[in-house]
Amino acid sequence: MSRPATTQIRFPARLWDTVLDKETEFDGTLPDYCPDVIRLIRVDCTPYTDTCQIIDGKLQINGRVIYDILYEADHKNKLRFCSFTQEFRHTADLPKNDLESPEAYCNASCSKITCRMLSPRRLLLRARLELHTTVSGMTAVSLLSTQPVEDVFFVKKPLRYDVPGETVKKEFRFDEALPLLQGEDSIGEMVFGTVSVQPPQATVTRGSVLAKTNAVVKVLYQPEDTSLGGNYRMVVKNLPLTLSVETPEAEEGKLCSLKLEMGAHSVLPELDQYGESRMLKASFTVGT
Repeated sequence: MSRPATTQIRFPARLWDTVLDKETEFDGTLPDYCPDVIRLIRVDCTPYTDTCQIIDGKLQINGRVIYDILYEADHKNKLRFCSFTQEFRHTADLPKNDLESPEAYCNASCSKITCRMLSPRRLLLRARLELHTTVSGMTAVSLLSTQPVEDVFFVKKPLRYDVPGETVKKEFRFDEALPLLQGEDSIGEMVFGTVSVQPPQATVTRGSVLAKTNAVVKVLYQPEDTSLGGNYRMVVKNLPLTLSVETPEAEEGKLCSLKLEMGAHSVLPELDQYGESRMLKASFTVGT
């Protein structure tokens, strides 16, 4: 009896899909323009991954952590805000594999953060990061040939798999003027302003991916007229955004993964047409 012929095919395979833990520690001193800390109000940690590479069989992740500190100052018991940036690197051994041209993808989140005051101007920050990592590439397997062979019987079964497309990176820049509503007090002194982006809703059409989301602008400030009562005000503005990413590989019915990351951003008070401090100027970038 003749032996059936075999053929070799190549298709994508996932080698690794895991979450890596990363501990960071930062010993920071307040900048000269910031007054001393009397009491900590809130501490936030936002990690970003800049590169995720495979070098000599090891996964190497480079990124940065932004620590945001809101505190009560010794100067007239006012609230103050400051921010620190720390770079980090994490290396992990990959399982043995025979993948061709493996590629790694990673995004980070913060699961825990602690802050301890070593002095009125010195803070010790510790954070636990979760690095969500995926490694995939091309592999090859041998299958029976579909050509008929005498005295050999076998059942044909279709083999289906996902073909990964090219990763498209694009940056969008926005400069938006946001007026305060009639019931919102004029800005006297701004403590801090932040911009974040919500998870998008994506629509895939031939040749492009359309993403709809909201940019959330938060501002904490002291009102211009302190006789109105209360020391501080919080304003939250939702700004609808529509982002279009063009790629020839986009097509209806195909799987698409879209992730938005907030880049550099700033929020500053501005005067309106009547010369009153009732405007916010939000400048930020969003990357895909």
